[in-house]
Amino acid sequence: MADPIDESIPVLTDVLVSGAPEMARSRAQWLVERCTTEPACTHASRIDADFVPVPPDGGWAAPDVDRIVERLRARLGVYLTGEGRDAIEARCREAFAEHAGWLVSQVTREVVLTLETELEQWVHDALDAEIEQRADQH
Repeated sequence: MADPIDESIPVLTDVLVSGAPEMARSRAQWLVERCTTEPACTHASRIDADFVPVPPDGGWAAPDVDRIVERLRARLGVYLTGEGRDAIEARCREAFAEHAGWLVSQVTREVVLTLETELEQWVHDALDAEIEQRADQH
């Protein structure tokens, strides 16, 4: 599996501005803004806003999208051949068992209804035959 701590993959704490990397704040800018606006920060007076380090290229470099997609595809492939496959198979077995139970219930209901109707007809026919036979004997 790939290295889980890969700096090329953004995490939830990164500030990303799609299409405008120059608008993204650096972590140092975020820290300065946070510490100068929050009264709980006692060290805010020691941070000089002009002292914010700027990356040498003048902005945030966009991640290589193809590389990220390939890494995510690889991770998904590993997941789907391991525990992901097990989870999918377990859910399929569960759904199959549930559906099979439903089908058995439906078939049983239909068989009972059909037998009930047929049995009623058989009893009626048997009684008619018996009554006719007794009438012929007398």
